Amino acid sequence: MFGGEKINQIRDCYKMSKIKNTLPWERDQTLMDKLIAVIAFTAIKLLLLLPYRTRIKLSGWVFSKILGPVTGRAKVAKEQIQLIFPKKTPEECSVIAEKSLNNTGRSLIENFSPKHFINNPLVEIKGQGFEIIKSAITSRTPVILATGHFGNYEAPRNALLKSGLETGGLYRPMNNKAFNKIYTQAMQESGEPIFPRGNQGTRSMIKHIKEGGRTIILFDQKMREGEVLDFLGQPSKTILSPAELALKFKAYLIPFFGIRNEDGFSFTALFEEPIDHTNSKAMSQQLNDRLSEHICHNPGQWFWIHRRWKN
Repeated sequence: MFGGEKINQIRDCYKMSKIKNTLPWERDQTLMDKLIAVIAFTAIKLLLLLPYRTRIKLSGWVFSKILGPVTGRAKVAKEQIQLIFPKKTPEECSVIAEKSLNNTGRSLIENFSPKHFINNPLVEIKGQGFEIIKSAITSRTPVILATGHFGNYEAPRNALLKSGLETGGLYRPMNNKAFNKIYTQAMQESGEPIFPRGNQGTRSMIKHIKEGGRTIILFDQKMREGEVLDFLGQPSKTILSPAELALKFKAYLIPFFGIRNEDGFSFTALFEEPIDHTNSKAMSQQLNDRLSEHICHNPGQWFWIHRRWKN
């Protein structure tokens, strides 16, 4: 069982670094931030009045054509893309950045539309990992489901919930109270348990894992603490917690991805084969490698607007 010190270490691994380029509704520090957050909040409420497919398409457009350029996120995305793909032209980087912003807008409104999104029939489950997840129920073996901000990671979780496989998730509460309220409500409507980052949330998540539960952990964002591993050809601080938890509780560590299909609405929920238990550093590097393969194959679906690497 984890003691207080170990729980704090795991909690700290999930803390986001204090970066300037957080989204306005996440930081909520200045008057302009608050104004943009209010506008975005109002826009989401209005979008939710529209038919499901219309709101998704429009949200993607608003993010890629308006919010991205106005907030500077398009510029950040292009800088990050150029760093990872130096042979691509500025025009090619701009196309990828626009696709990334479009995917972000679509994912945001999808996640704020839980009743429609969880009942989306256009999610096809693939991969050896899905059968392992189902078999783990009988043996009461915990499952750590690890992914990044690629496509929409909520699509596979919804597919699991629809299959009767309760799956928990660790989330970072937003600083903007209005956004956090509807964000939390949307996640709860999709399915519980959900665990807010922090001491209590971490303890609840560990209890859930110990009881043989399934929990989603995202591992791809910039962290204050972490082991320097390779990610997309760059030295990148990476959390080891998914691997550490898998080793500690003899859990399966399964990479998964919610891949958005060409139509922009349907998904492939890919549950890959588990990572072999070796040591936390080697296992975490494998997670980075699996995600990198998907990003290189379809770069427009990754969250480039997050400044993963600072110049």
